[in-house]
Amino acid sequence: MVAELARTWVAGWAVSRQRPRAVEHPWGLYVDVGRPDQVGRHVLPDPDESSVRAATASVTAPYTWPKLPVETETAEPWLPGGWVADKEEAGHLHESLGWPRHSGLAACIYRP
Repeated sequence: MVAELARTWVAGWAVSRQRPRAVEHPWGLYVDVGRPDQVGRHVLPDPDESSVRAATASVTAPYTWPKLPVETETAEPWLPGGWVADKEEAGHLHESLGWPRHSGLAACIYRP
């Protein structure tokens, strides 16, 4: 159910902000955010360690954020070197679904 909600959220997010439709990847979806502080997002509806590593390995532009519907503490061990879970950014997807802000959504960023 969470995976389906995440996909629906991404589709609605893109439409509501007049962004291109999300692109499917083996690990989930990529949506072009188009802002200098956030170029794009990889949303992983059903993340595990291998999908997180595949998504982060595909990042070629700074300020591309993976978003994962899991607790930050769950995601942290899955992140390759240089990536951190950003606790300040965590929770926006859940908040939009009416769930508590910092419950179960990891936002990650590469910090060399």
